[in-house]
Amino acid sequence: MLLQKENIQYINSVTHAGKVVLFGIDTDGKVWYSIKQDGFEDSYLNTPPAERTGWEDWQELELPNEAEDDVSVVEKEKKEFTHQDDESEYILRSRYQTQSETAIVPVQLVSTVEHLYVFRQSKDNTLLCDRYVLDGIANQLVRKLQVRFKRSGQRFKASEKMRQGVGGLKNVDSLDYRDANGIPFYEPTTELTFINNLHQGWFSVIQLPTIEHAKYRWNIFAYNSQTQKIDLYSLRVSEEGLFDVYDYTIFTPKSEDEPTLLPLSIPGIIKRTLNLNLEVGNGISATKFYVQSSRDTEAGPQLMRDTTKVMLAIVTSD
Repeated sequence: MLLQKENIQYINSVTHAGKVVLFGIDTDGKVWYSIKQDGFEDSYLNTPPAERTGWEDWQELELPNEAEDDVSVVEKEKKEFTHQDDESEYILRSRYQTQSETAIVPVQLVSTVEHLYVFRQSKDNTLLCDRYVLDGIANQLVRKLQVRFKRSGQRFKASEKMRQGVGGLKNVDSLDYRDANGIPFYEPTTELTFINNLHQGWFSVIQLPTIEHAKYRWNIFAYNSQTQKIDLYSLRVSEEGLFDVYDYTIFTPKSEDEPTLLPLSIPGIIKRTLNLNLEVGNGISATKFYVQSSRDTEAGPQLMRDTTKVMLAIVTSD
């Protein structure tokens, strides 16, 4: 098998929605991907048997390149996601032109039930995140659609031309996935600007369950080029599957024997620096795994998922 494409490097792969997706980046900073064929696709059946590789041709990953920013989002994020003393310093923000902002380093991938997340290091050494839906028929990754007002093209502000007239509203602006011309609205890139000292793509991202039902947290391991240590950032997965940086409170039992619920305040962003007494030489990788234990059931002994653990692998310079 040979997947022909010049200048592809930093190969990475992930299993998503039952398919294997291969990623690489070229010397111009463009991200490419290929999807393993099942053997039932038109692209496979229409290819002569002698020429079949079992993989789709390399396709360039579509990244945001909109002509204009969504002003309503910019204004909202300036109020909610900037530092109190400096409104120019963001914690996170939406980016609408990141097609040419990818550093030529490995990309990292996270697969969930609904989306495939692609994490990239920016040229400014911050962390960029885009998410995609897999079209299993065409074997293509499609950017996540976003709901906006059809006429204004903005997420939080309707067209100013919508007004009350004789007989009702005129120039009504309604929410939709497409504009008035039928062109889809796509989700912008999310830039995690509080992670700003990335180096050579040496970071790894995983989602972990919490003690709350159906609630998860992002855990981002990132090599810090300034301190030359690995930082661990933990933040909540938002309701829409992105990033929640707000502090919040949960209620937990006082003890196993005392069911009284006590409030527990949890910071929106938790940062820890790992003092591992080693020198990172060529990247890190984190993965989660489950510890199982044998339990007696009516059907006999069964292996049951017990705890979730994380393994962090580090390539050292020794």
